[in-house]
Amino acid sequence: MSLGAAASSPDGYTLVWHDEFDAPGPAAPSADLYSTPARSNAAWARFISTRPDLMVVEDGVLKMYCRPNDTPDADNPGAMVSGAIETRGHFSIRHGRVEARMRVDGYRGSFPAFWMMPDSQPDGWPTAGEIDIFESINAENVAYATLHTGRVANDDIITAAYKEPTDIGEWHVYGVEWTPGEMRFTIDGRVCGTVTRSTINGGLWPFDDNKYYLILNQSVGNGSWAADADTSHTYLTEVDWVRVYQREQP
Repeated sequence: MSLGAAASSPDGYTLVWHDEFDAPGPAAPSADLYSTPARSNAAWARFISTRPDLMVVEDGVLKMYCRPNDTPDADNPGAMVSGAIETRGHFSIRHGRVEARMRVDGYRGSFPAFWMMPDSQPDGWPTAGEIDIFESINAENVAYATLHTGRVANDDIITAAYKEPTDIGEWHVYGVEWTPGEMRFTIDGRVCGTVTRSTINGGLWPFDDNKYYLILNQSVGNGSWAADADTSHTYLTEVDWVRVYQREQP
């Protein structure tokens, strides 16, 4: 499923899912493609809200906000409300090329991400893996890509794919090329880091055993990695498009 005009595919790939965010006028992301993740105690999810001014499609761009919570209520307690969408229950993939064109309005406490989680997690996070295609923190001009695995729930074994100096305020295409036993993480098509079954920390490679869905969010830090949020500031990350390809069958 897709929204917007079809994009061309890189050589050897077929476009299997995309969103160009080309709906006319201000609109919400398509309910046919996305749901709102559940709020939880996790740093990235603690302020998630379905308020309509947090995920807005406008002028061909998805604008993801985290805003001061001026009207707290039972469903939205806390100092902030943040936007997030996921394709869980709508679309997931195993192996392929996954990319998004994004830019970030960097600021202290900013913590946006483009990432993937497994459809099934019977033993809890992160035993089935987590694929962080792009993250940034604060006002750093640095892009991060990371894999998470573990042997039991809450045993987080981290493998950094890259920590790359990047002007996050400019448009860049962040992606991963995922084949059996290997992931190559890219910025603007350039491979910036590779992780394989033989090089991952802990020797754990659960990624080929499941399909993964996509997540896009503008969250804020709690001081553990990204700084504490400025609760008077409105945070913004923009997404021009998201595209998913798979290898053409011979």
